[in-house]
Amino acid sequence: MARKNSKRKVSRGFNYIILSLVTIFTLFPIIWIILTSFKENKDITKLPLTLLPRIWTLINYSKVMVEVQDYGTYYLNSTIITIVSMVIIALLSSFSGYALARFEFPGKRLAFVMNIGLLVIPMEITLVSTFTLLYKYGLLDTKLGLILPYSTFLLFFSTLVMRSAFLNLPSDLEDAGLIDGCSEFRIFWSIAFPLARNSVIFVLINAFIWIWNEFVFASVIASSPASKTLPVAIAEVQRNSGWWDFGQITSAAVLTMAPVIIIFLIFQKHFMKGLMEGAVKG
Repeated sequence: MARKNSKRKVSRGFNYIILSLVTIFTLFPIIWIILTSFKENKDITKLPLTLLPRIWTLINYSKVMVEVQDYGTYYLNSTIITIVSMVIIALLSSFSGYALARFEFPGKRLAFVMNIGLLVIPMEITLVSTFTLLYKYGLLDTKLGLILPYSTFLLFFSTLVMRSAFLNLPSDLEDAGLIDGCSEFRIFWSIAFPLARNSVIFVLINAFIWIWNEFVFASVIASSPASKTLPVAIAEVQRNSGWWDFGQITSAAVLTMAPVIIIFLIFQKHFMKGLMEGAVKG
């Protein structure tokens, strides 16, 4: 018995060491970027390199705010596009996921297989056809021109997550709702949807992270400050300040990734629960 306990302690200690190393390896670049954004440019490349700034300064952040025209507009654009896309994805994926989980209809299995098959298609492959369609309908350089493709491509994965989440729910409460005379929509909205909130939060956070950081479509479809997003703003910082102005580039990166880190830290428990509940089932 004592030997088994000692083996467990050694195994647990080894696991903690591995997890600690992986965590340090993952977080170190982020920490480096954050600390670099508070350094003066002359200190960033000065040897020997130091992790902490020799002199803490906010000059890089002020440069980004002042020298990059319409930076606040880019921030607002990213916020609007991301929030609207998140709402669309969460609602549509919940409706379609519930239908795939609870209803029987012709083509149900085909719809499920197609959702899985479409996941292997990179979004960038459709860039030319998407650009052509948006041009045809006058949606180039508009927020809606980014919201539509973002919502479409994230919908397939989100539908599979919500389908699995609804399959994991017991049907007793829904049956009770039917006996009480509730409509199918009332059962979905008042019973199933609240019970699947962790998976909904997972879908929302996953969509937020992906859309907030997306660059390829934003750089092609958006061409004016009225629709450009933050990743495009970082590219403009690099172009305007020069590739060697690491302080300004890292400060722009920190301003961009700060909302992602904050939201993930707040909802990480729901995110992990939703990830487990929404594990795709056949």
